[in-house]
Amino acid sequence: MTEVVPIPSHRVTLRLPSLSGSDGIPYRSVPEWLESIRMKRYILNFRSAGLDTMECVLDLTAEDLVQMGITLPGHQKRILCSIQGFKD
Repeated sequence: MTEVVPIPSHRVTLRLPSLSGSDGIPYRSVPEWLESIRMKRYILNFRSAGLDTMECVLDLTAEDLVQMGITLPGHQKRILCSIQGFKD
């Protein structure tokens, strides 16, 4: 008979060492980060808004994204959730 071993239900979060010099942000550039979250279509939006470092994106809001031309709610959520992950 096979024994069933229960899998722990808690989730483990690993924080990667920062490559940008700021704790919690494991990306060297805004384009690299956007590509990692599959939002590279917005690289020019961020560039046009003058957001060229990862530290610049930490205080973005949904309103900021709309002003930058990022209007799809799912894309806003993906970007904002990723930013929130840097702060946790």
